[in-house]
Formats: sequence, structure tokens, C-alpha cells
Amino acid sequence: MDEYLSNDVGGKTGLAGIAIIPPLCVIDALGLNVSDIKENLEPIVWTQDHYSHWLQQNLRAGTVVGTRMSVEILTKQGITVNACFEYRDFREDEQEEMIWKVQGKPSMEVRVVREASHMASASSLFNRIPDVLAAKSGIRELWTYPPLRPSMFI
Repeated sequence: MDEYLSNDVGGKTGLAGIAIIPPLCVIDALGLNVSDIKENLEPIVWTQDHYSHWLQQNLRAGTVVGTRMSVEILTKQGITVNACFEYRDFREDEQEEMIWKVQGKPSMEVRVVREASHMASASSLFNRIPDVLAAKSGIRELWTYPPLRPSMFI
């Protein structure tokens, strides 16, 4: 924990600001105006020993294994966008998921299981950039758009 804090991992010289970028892209694509941004970064520490397949060694309980980044962005239109990212080592029995959730009427939730996060982290977002950029601004019904196209062929 001392090393995490002394290296400012959760501060301005570390990961601060990274988690704000994806929700800002969504807000921009929706044509919304930002009124306030709140960000909180905190170390992730496990209370039990853990074998890291990345480091190929055991990590003692109390070792920082990642950072949790929470973001809340308020808009002038009254829509709030929340994001929470965890850059961390996963246990053998865990599965990484990316969850997109819209709360309101109607509500919805989409879960994506990322089986190889070290390879798929960026692709799950960047493969759809052309579709997001081509979309009309504002909140629209999904059925008014054609099916998404993979950007690999564009």
C-alpha cells in the first residue's frame, strides 16, 4: 500500500483521468453537455493470499492487486453517466465482465464476458467506433438503426 501511494498510482501522475475518457465519448456521441465530473480512484487489496498467473508467483494478503476507478459525469440535460473500471489481477475462479446498463424507462443491461481481457480490452470498444460516430446525436430507439457492422472490414 505504501508503494502504491508513494508512486501516486491513483493520482495525477498515475491512472487519474483514464476512466473518464470512455464515458465522455458516449456523452459526446449522444450530443450531451457536461456540467460536472467526479472521479475516485482506490487501490484493490485482497484479504487472502493469491497466485498471480501474470507474475507467476503468490501475492500475500494485503498486496495491492489493482486499481478501481469510479466516474460520475453529470450533464446539463439531467442525464448522469457512471463508469467503474477495475484494472487488476483476477483470481482463477473469476471471470471478467463488461456491463453496460441504462437505468430509466425502459431499463436495460448488456453483459459481455471478456475471456481474454488482455487481448480484448480495446477491441470491445474500438470495433464499434464507426457505428457510434455515424449515429445521430441524442437518445434514439435501437430499432431505428441497422445492425452494427464490424470495423475490421471498413
